Amino acid sequence: QKENQKKNQKEENENNSSRESVFEVSEDEIDQYVQLFGTSKWEQNDKFIKNLCYNVRCGKITPEDFEHAIQCFVEGIEKSYQNLIDFSNTTLLHHKSIYEYNSGSKYIENLMEWLNELHGRIISEFSDFKNKQKIQLALIYIKKNYNKDLNMAVVSNYISMNYSLFSFAFKQYTGTYFVQYLKDLRIAKAKELLEKTEKKIVEISNEVGYENEKHFMKIFKHHCGVSPSEYRKNSYVRKSKPVD
Repeated sequence: QKENQKKNQKEENENNSSRESVFEVSEDEIDQYVQLFGTSKWEQNDKFIKNLCYNVRCGKITPEDFEHAIQCFVEGIEKSYQNLIDFSNTTLLHHKSIYEYNSGSKYIENLMEWLNELHGRIISEFSDFKNKQKIQLALIYIKKNYNKDLNMAVVSNYISMNYSLFSFAFKQYTGTYFVQYLKDLRIAKAKELLEKTEKKIVEISNEVGYENEKHFMKIFKHHCGVSPSEYRKNSYVRKSKPVD
C-alpha cells in the first residue's frame, strides 16, 4: 500500500511538473530571505516557505520549480554561513528529492525541522562569534591603557558587555583570567623598560600602571623570582656576557 501511495504521489508530482509555473520566485527575492536567516526575523522565512507551498497547492508553482526555489534558498544559506558552520557534518535534507517523499507535506515537515535546527545553530555560533569580536576589542583597549587605573568593570563597560559574561568570555578566549592577563602585560612592559632604559624603579612602576612602588616590587618579585633591581643587573650581565 505504501508503495502504491508513493507511486501515485510521484505520478501526481510529475503531472504537476509538466505544467508551467504561473507564480515565479526571483533570485533577488530568495536572496532577501537568505539574509533574514539566522536573525530575529526568521519568522519571515517561515512565511516565505508557507507561501510557496500555498502556490504549489493552487497550481501556480510546479513541484520542480518549488524544489528549485528551496534548493537555491538553502544553498544561499550555506554560502552565507560557510565560515561559521561546518556543513560537512550536517544532514542535508534538501539534497533528497521531493519525489522521494510519500507526500509534499512530509517533505516540508522534514525541511522545516532541518531549517529550524540550523537556525538555532547559527544563532548560537553567531553569538559566540560576536563575543570573540568584543574580546578582541577589549584586548586592544587593554594594551593601549594597561598603564592606567584599569579593572574588569571599566573594560567590560567599554565594550558594552555584561560583567559576568565578559569574565567568562575573556577566560575562554585568552585562556587566562582578566586580572592575570593585565598583570602579565604590565610585568612584561616593566621588564622591557628595565632592560632598555635607565629609568628609576618608581618611574617604571608608575609607567606600567602601579602607583605604589612597593606593591609593584612585590608583584614583580612574585612573578619573576627576583626584584626589579636584580632583574636589571641580571640583564646587564646577560648583555655583557660574550657570545661563544
